[in-house]
Amino acid sequence: MAMFLSPIRPDDPPSRRAWDNCTIHDGTAFYAFFNTTDVNASPRAYGLDIARSNDGVHWEFIARDLIPIRGAHAGYGILNAGDRVFYYPTVTDKNRHIHFKIYASGDYLHWEHLGDEYDVEPDPRWYAARWEEICILRVREGGHDVYYGYISAEVRDDVSQSSLGVLKSYDGVSWEVLPPPVVDWQGLPAQHTEVNFCEKIDGRYYLALNCRLHFDSYGYSSYTFVADSPTGPFVADLPAFRLTGTTSRDITWLAHPLHAPDGLLIALWLSARQELEIPSRSMGIGPLKRLVVERGHLRVAWWEGNEAAKGREIDVPIGRSGWVHPAAAVRGEHDSMEAGGGGLTLSAGRDGGIAWLDARFDAARGFLVEGRVVATVHQGRAATHQKGAAAGFVLEDGDGKGYAIIADALGRTRGGSFHFADHRITDVDEHAEAGSWLANHYGGAVAGLAEFRPDDQVGPFGHAPFSGIRHGRTHRFRLIGRGDFVELYIDDWYVQTYLVPIGFTGRIGLLASEGVAEFSDARAWELEV
Repeated sequence: MAMFLSPIRPDDPPSRRAWDNCTIHDGTAFYAFFNTTDVNASPRAYGLDIARSNDGVHWEFIARDLIPIRGAHAGYGILNAGDRVFYYPTVTDKNRHIHFKIYASGDYLHWEHLGDEYDVEPDPRWYAARWEEICILRVREGGHDVYYGYISAEVRDDVSQSSLGVLKSYDGVSWEVLPPPVVDWQGLPAQHTEVNFCEKIDGRYYLALNCRLHFDSYGYSSYTFVADSPTGPFVADLPAFRLTGTTSRDITWLAHPLHAPDGLLIALWLSARQELEIPSRSMGIGPLKRLVVERGHLRVAWWEGNEAAKGREIDVPIGRSGWVHPAAAVRGEHDSMEAGGGGLTLSAGRDGGIAWLDARFDAARGFLVEGRVVATVHQGRAATHQKGAAAGFVLEDGDGKGYAIIADALGRTRGGSFHFADHRITDVDEHAEAGSWLANHYGGAVAGLAEFRPDDQVGPFGHAPFSGIRHGRTHRFRLIGRGDFVELYIDDWYVQTYLVPIGFTGRIGLLASEGVAEFSDARAWELEV
């Protein structure tokens, strides 16, 4: 399978679930690890599913349900130490309470438990109950490798504010538990979080911590902290604080890095329409992404290796796009569509204009749509009291509705339900008649409006993902989807992962709002199986 890899197969029983992912490159190939379990089993045990890929795009599972461990948690770590790969599952039992064990393998199929004497428990001088999801950083100190383990842990209230656990090892087998690092939250409330990773890039250490229902997100998001030492102190990077995550949903989860031959990548793992119970039926990983530092800030970008996922090209004659909204009877002075020269120009007022691409896209098989877009306001320049021009996409979800992803020139990219409504402007905008000039001269229809109800927002500040578009500037876009998920990239910067509507008809619309959006160079492909 290419892209959006999941250990759950369509013919698996409903009780089979998965959670947590680690992905590595061992110098020869990529390997993706998943925790799997059967929720009907008593007592429940977590095992490992492992997939292999030569290119990071096309995957094949080589093992299922290896070494199921009773009492194991849905949280673990993987270390590629060269001649061996280590697996660190967290386990709770009545004798040892919470701790992680160490298994080793030379071929990914046969695993040896190194013995209870190597179990690692939280040091009670500093840490309380939690002890799982260890993420390991390899650095060179004094001419030899040193491993630092960062683990989701609860720091004792009488020791320090909320932080994480840190360990140190010279071989990946014997670990010394260190005191919790200092975390400077830069005035934000300290939170108990889960560890995503810590990586050394350009001489600095970038720590990613994860949580939900905190800061600027009701969903699950990852936040960045920076230090000059692997043990801190770590300082919140407020200008680009949110690295990944969704505003009001749990879609993107932990993102674990891997060192590939062409640079540092991350595998961002996903879950669609998450049940209240964890683990999930829909857990998987999206396309691999680059993890880079730009102007001192950690960001996520498109990985060129994903080009290998392009299969059969889909004809997208953009000039044959069909106008669908607003309907002819209620179009305003700014609503128009022009096609020519291999491009499409949409002009729309406050309620947006949508044209369907003349193609059908199969979410089960997967698709990639690429092109360029320029958005400008109607006056030709941004001005006081002028709404920011916007451009975007709509995935149709039945007649007259869909899920819209809209990037505007105010520095925001929002996703949400989009309905072609049938009511007057004052029914949804209480300020519409606040000023007679604005009410009488505002672009857009006064009936047959659209309702856009955002549930996700990136930007306008404090976020590392690319947010919005810039007035009058040409941007390149990529929209890639398969199964439950679709991702947007602008100028090869990762924006966000969204859910494909349950009732997706296969039609994708181009959208303009509050101005003119010019789409060009549109091409599309199926994803290879």
